[in-house]
Amino acid sequence: MKKLLLLLALSLNYVCLFSQNTIGYLNNSSDSYNGYTLISTRTNTLPNSSYLINNCGNIINQWESNYSLAKADYILKNGNILRITDSNNPSTIVLPGKAGRAEIRDWDNNLVWEFDLSNDQEVLHHDVYPMDNGNILIMIAKRHTDTEAHQAGRNPALLTDATLLEEYIIEVEPTGLNTYNLIWQWNSWDHLIQDFDNTKDNFGVVADNPQLLDINHIKLNPGAEDWLHYNAMYYNEDLDQILISSRNTGEFYIIDHSTTTGQASGHVGGNSGKGGDYIYRWGNPEAYDQGTSVDQKAFGQHSVHWIPQGLPNAGKIMFFNNGAGRGHSSVDIITPPYNTITNNYDYTPGTSYGPSILDYTYVDPVTPTNFYARFVSNAQMLPNGNILINHGPSGYLFEIDPSTNAKVWEYINPVDQTVGVIPQGGTPSDFTKVLFRVKRYPTDYIGFNGKDVTPGNNIEQNNESCTVLSIDDYNFENKLVVYPIPSSGIITIESDNRINNIQLYNVSGKLILNQQPKEINIENLDRGIYILSIHLKNTIKNIRVVKN
Repeated sequence: MKKLLLLLALSLNYVCLFSQNTIGYLNNSSDSYNGYTLISTRTNTLPNSSYLINNCGNIINQWESNYSLAKADYILKNGNILRITDSNNPSTIVLPGKAGRAEIRDWDNNLVWEFDLSNDQEVLHHDVYPMDNGNILIMIAKRHTDTEAHQAGRNPALLTDATLLEEYIIEVEPTGLNTYNLIWQWNSWDHLIQDFDNTKDNFGVVADNPQLLDINHIKLNPGAEDWLHYNAMYYNEDLDQILISSRNTGEFYIIDHSTTTGQASGHVGGNSGKGGDYIYRWGNPEAYDQGTSVDQKAFGQHSVHWIPQGLPNAGKIMFFNNGAGRGHSSVDIITPPYNTITNNYDYTPGTSYGPSILDYTYVDPVTPTNFYARFVSNAQMLPNGNILINHGPSGYLFEIDPSTNAKVWEYINPVDQTVGVIPQGGTPSDFTKVLFRVKRYPTDYIGFNGKDVTPGNNIEQNNESCTVLSIDDYNFENKLVVYPIPSSGIITIESDNRINNIQLYNVSGKLILNQQPKEINIENLDRGIYILSIHLKNTIKNIRVVKN
């Protein structure tokens, strides 16, 4: 059993300090999660680049592109990169985040596959998602005329643009360099409701049909064709469900992917029995007449996703709550009320979908308004229980320990949209360094097997010295040994000093366990982060533990 030697005062043991650096890495403490972080930068002059960097900002790999980047990207399990780029045929659709093109490149940047959809009627935008079977989900916006929108029940007074967008998702199987098989499709236009005009399509009682989307509910961007603005998509292989974020309605939705395309266009079928209807929604109950503006909880959110299995809080939904209209951002986690028997989400008619409270939220610990990202941005749960946060508009990345809110790793994107790579010493606020989304991969991620991951230079090629370290690189005097961490069962505590008592608290400060033995059993506790308080002969040591 692997033993983990813990430093008694981790907060003092920084191996990278920001006293000299103004961009690139600012600090990298021993409490950060050691991995490789993927960022896609954007410059007005081509080529653009996606970078895989270690915690010191050294380049592990780089993929150049003759297309503009700064959209969704993924490292696949074979080491290839899947990413969204702009198209050479820009669409006239007015949609921030539109792109038009997706591509797969191998580790050496050779083009493996490309998909291009960008015209005046349809455009790929924001997100794609790689499925375990090799297929790819793609998010597309499609224009409808004002006549079609009115026939669908849109109130003409609420449509100042001459067109209205619907969102649809396709699943494709890549077959050649630029060919594919269409496997599955879902269209939002098939799942509308309206109570404005009983002579038009989709007429009904909005409050009685939360599985449908009110075509006349407008929260952000009133009157514009971009009324939904889907900006994130995540596929849950275990549930066979797709999670979708709608920035402009202040909601996110879950749909059933187990349907056929025919069933997805209707209201019956699939594991849920509800066809392509929305089987869960959360964030703004006013959107389905089950609340008012004071009940809204999601505000222009981005990067909504299920926390993957094997991580703390697995199965919960995490999202970056931008705070549009609220004035501050947060990182939030909820537990959706999924019912494994019905394959649906528990719902009481005449009410809003739960939960009513958050499981976790991060805001700036001093002043909430100090942390505000009006657009883009994301957050990621890491295996050690830390959270990686991307303040997208400024390109500022930081990793926090949720038990203390301490920042254990910080990095500023060193690539400006106009000037390119920023010289060290430049003032970060003087530059445009937007990052749509970032993701950190474990150093032992399967996609890196057989690949050259020798660290190279930093992107900015001028940084203070840095050493990539993690807690288990250390040996200390007066050893305190706690193992294993993370754990799903028994945790053993050993010390050269006498152990008088052991207490375990949750992150809210509630006492969970209080005992004398030199081991604790956390098997029956929820996944997450806890504080282990070890009462020694002459002192008390507090240690963070992760239940997985």
